[in-house]
Amino acid sequence: MQSRAANRNAAIGVLIAILLLQLLIVLLRGALSRGRDSFFVATAAACLVTIACEIYCDASFGEITVKMLATIIVGLGLAQTLGNQAK
Repeated sequence: MQSRAANRNAAIGVLIAILLLQLLIVLLRGALSRGRDSFFVATAAACLVTIACEIYCDASFGEITVKMLATIIVGLGLAQTLGNQAK
């Protein structure tokens, strides 16, 4: 029974890593395409890398304030990236 749970947890971990990598690529591509106006997008990409490390190293990511702040920063970066693509 533990083997199924371990396989499922490993699959979920790989899926999360793939999603984080895909989001990081989107943010970095958006930062490069914005040129001089890439401050928010680059900050969101850096925050995403910090979040990925924070999830595995510290238990404070479970608090709602940390989750909300991370969501706001990454959301602002995505809005800046997608807003540039609409032009």
